[in-house]
Amino acid sequence: DAFASLTPEAVHLFNHYTEAWLQWNPHHMGGRYGLYGAWADNGDAVLAELHVGRRAVRLYTVRNGIAGAVVEMTLPADFRFECWHKLAVRRTGDHFAVLVDDLPGIDATIHTDADQVGVFSAYSSINCAALEATGYLELNRQNAGGFLTQLVGSTIRPAAAGWAIWDDSLQGQGGAG
Repeated sequence: DAFASLTPEAVHLFNHYTEAWLQWNPHHMGGRYGLYGAWADNGDAVLAELHVGRRAVRLYTVRNGIAGAVVEMTLPADFRFECWHKLAVRRTGDHFAVLVDDLPGIDATIHTDADQVGVFSAYSSINCAALEATGYLELNRQNAGGFLTQLVGSTIRPAAAGWAIWDDSLQGQGGAG
């Protein structure tokens, strides 16, 4: 496996939008490549992967070097891996969203303390035209829990301000507690 880290060790990205323009170089061994939505030196990771053989985009975890549960979405029959595609990961706390060419793909909640990002390939030759990570925080129905946990330790104290999640939305009195 090849890995290129985008994040210096001093930078911790628990909330980010990371995108890369990737292109597969066709080979008889197939192709697996994508983004680390989260990565740590101990082998823990959350990977957003384009998988040529399965014709899918996948999101899965690795804990202590062992792959865990996989969430997979089949790509259209006319999806051409040898063309340039933008693969993106939005992370808010424990909520991960994967987008292919700006189209929503996979949403999942995954707890991890890993906080580095990067690009990877597994037994594949790929081209990477751009890789960018930006601090990012979003509130929506899918990530309300992840958003609320980010308020802990900020100038807004969720419990003191009466913040809570009800019916998949963040509600509260507002103001600092």
